[in-house]
Amino acid sequence: MYSAEFLNDDATGWSAVACLEIPTPQRPGCRSGTRVGIRDRDGAPLLRIDVFHEYDSFNSELRCSNEVVVIGVATAFHVIWPERREVRSTEVGWYICEMQQPWEMGLDADAFGLLISSSNALWHLDSSGQELWRVDDLGIDGVVISDVRQGVVHGSGEWDPPGGWLPFEVDLRTGRVLKNAGKSG
Repeated sequence: MYSAEFLNDDATGWSAVACLEIPTPQRPGCRSGTRVGIRDRDGAPLLRIDVFHEYDSFNSELRCSNEVVVIGVATAFHVIWPERREVRSTEVGWYICEMQQPWEMGLDADAFGLLISSSNALWHLDSSGQELWRVDDLGIDGVVISDVRQGVVHGSGEWDPPGGWLPFEVDLRTGRVLKNAGKSG
């Protein structure tokens, strides 16, 4: 499995490592950003990622699997295939809320790939970084994942900030919304 870490501004020990730059779509010349160091399966530095973004991020997330590294920062998440030096970026709207892998919820590693939530949406990626589904309109100022039980993603979306959180349920396999209290009535 790859490992990755957020690097401080001086990126000590990472300056000689190959670097991929991910520009911001909002302002391609923007030089404010986040640096991530990716290590190979043996722990050796493999690749540095410099993610440029226009807005500061109040939440930065980083997850790894055997095939990909996913960075969630500011208004996007980026799936990186380190060996191939490939990146796929997905804009999420206002901001990234959280990322969850199965073992973080006490589930078997193969229960699902990765769940990513944003200010209003939820994505399910498989372990190779491919998007399986996306569900929009689960909130307007935050979507959080509570747990996954019996093939259903349970969470809450904030519909009336601050504090107006309402529950939702989404089928893990299909992405079909089973319940969305924020969209009822």
